[in-house]
Amino acid sequence: MAHSQRVHSQALNLAPTLGEEADLLAAAAAIAHDIGYARAAVDTGQHEIDGARYLRAVVGADPLCSIVAFHTSSSWEGIRTRVGHALNEFGPAEPELAGTITYCDWSYRQERLHQRNSAPRSTPPRTTTPAPCCGTTTPGPCGDT
Repeated sequence: MAHSQRVHSQALNLAPTLGEEADLLAAAAAIAHDIGYARAAVDTGQHEIDGARYLRAVVGADPLCSIVAFHTSSSWEGIRTRVGHALNEFGPAEPELAGTITYCDWSYRQERLHQRNSAPRSTPPRTTTPAPCCGTTTPGPCGDT
């Protein structure tokens, strides 16, 4: 839930650039964009399609469903999972809205990766200095470094 809240917050910051009606739709899509991961929604295993289908069944909101269906890497993911044809069930998403959700989604993920990678470690990382017995940098029988 924290992820969707953060995506929503970022979408609200960008909303004034989208126009009056689009800002509400972007805010709703930001909250709902990953609903396809919910157990009740899973069908194909591609969260974008599953989420869009779930929203269509529950609220019937076509513009919202299209944004959820086409956010982030749904076309590529559809090819990879062989369910991309299901994207044809949804009208084309407004590029600015789908792009906004994708930007907010990925910028949050990048921020989390940066935090994780720059956090202090409780144990020191393994070094790649050569082991004194054989000069190799690969851990093995002569010197895990």
